[in-house]
Amino acid sequence: MAPISTISLHYGTIGDSIILLYLDLLCKTHKDKRSGVFQVGNIVLTDDAIQSVFRYDNICRNLAILEKYGLIKRCERRIEVLKFWVDSHDRNSEQYKCWRSAVFSRDGYQCQKCGSKYDIQAHHVKTWSRHKSLRYDVSNGITLCRKCHLESHGGCWRNGE
Repeated sequence: MAPISTISLHYGTIGDSIILLYLDLLCKTHKDKRSGVFQVGNIVLTDDAIQSVFRYDNICRNLAILEKYGLIKRCERRIEVLKFWVDSHDRNSEQYKCWRSAVFSRDGYQCQKCGSKYDIQAHHVKTWSRHKSLRYDVSNGITLCRKCHLESHGGCWRNGE
């Protein structure tokens, strides 16, 4: 389910305000041709500063919810507005890091093919692009060393999978 639908279902009428804030951020970044980055000059984007631009109630809570659902990333001087419909393989996301850690832990931090404990990586058994519902399912992961991981992809990386 898309994050917008999840927010709408989970937060009810409060969700409407959260979604409007997301759409407002998205429109402002598009209008200013900033490639998904919202900023006001070089000022620190405190909740009060953002409140003065958008005039939403509970701005702090709404931004925290948007960040929780992966719709924005907050930095000190900017907000990166993420397009949830764009399918990216973000290895820096908390969800991915948790999945990878769980796979490593389950497999004893060693390659399940050759037993190496060096240069290990988490591999999706069923591909990232074709099996969206399994992306963060630990049972769809296996720990492989870099060499075995590359071999599992036929000797070359394809589409970041």
